[in-house]
Amino acid sequence: MRPFLAFLTLLLLALPLQAQESTPGRCALPGSLRFVDAPLPHLAKRLAGNTEIRILVLGSSSSLKHESGGLTRTYIAGLPEALESRFPGRRFVIDNRSLRTQSVQDMLRRIKAEVLPAQPDLVVWQTGNVEAARQTDINSFAIALTEGLQKLRGAGIDAILIAPQYRARLAPMVDAGAFDQHMGWIGDAEGVPVFPRYDMMQFWAENEVFDLQSKDQAKQMQEAGMLNGCLAQHLAEMIRRAVALPVQ
Repeated sequence: MRPFLAFLTLLLLALPLQAQESTPGRCALPGSLRFVDAPLPHLAKRLAGNTEIRILVLGSSSSLKHESGGLTRTYIAGLPEALESRFPGRRFVIDNRSLRTQSVQDMLRRIKAEVLPAQPDLVVWQTGNVEAARQTDINSFAIALTEGLQKLRGAGIDAILIAPQYRARLAPMVDAGAFDQHMGWIGDAEGVPVFPRYDMMQFWAENEVFDLQSKDQAKQMQEAGMLNGCLAQHLAEMIRRAVALPVQ
């Protein structure tokens, strides 16, 4: 990492998340929750000269447009509106290529075959939960993720990583936290923003901000939709900051 970027990273790491975010109410996060920002220089250039911005989403079940069982609003569904409120006059088009049970290796192959030819303005890459459930070797996960980011950067495409979900019921059995931690290290090393979804969801779960365990399925779906709406707002805010960061 270049010296200036390393300094900037450390500076941002020291800032509380609430100082960086303006999302109030149930979406609020504690000052103790911190993450590292990194610039999105290619997206910044596209925003300066284009009214339509194309975002390609590469992920697994939690990034699908529609979930079986009734949950139709994921964090991706609310992203265009959240971004358009922060970038007036711009239209954000989502090309969602997420597929169930996709591993990081599957996605790496698809980056070469599908993503690079599509030349999106930004790739939102969500991964980690499938690997955690399958107890994938974490070193092979890190290698594939790094290779994919380098291929995107080599093609002039910015990326933002989405950390795994935190699931309270599965946490004792599925160690998604280890993959979340490695994703943070890789993002830091590669100068790529990492959206700390795992930490956010863990905070909200532990503080019972959203009732995802309700026996009333309609209420549970409503609460899940509100949580995903908060994720969309925080992700849009992270992207807003990232395009404003200087590249040295």
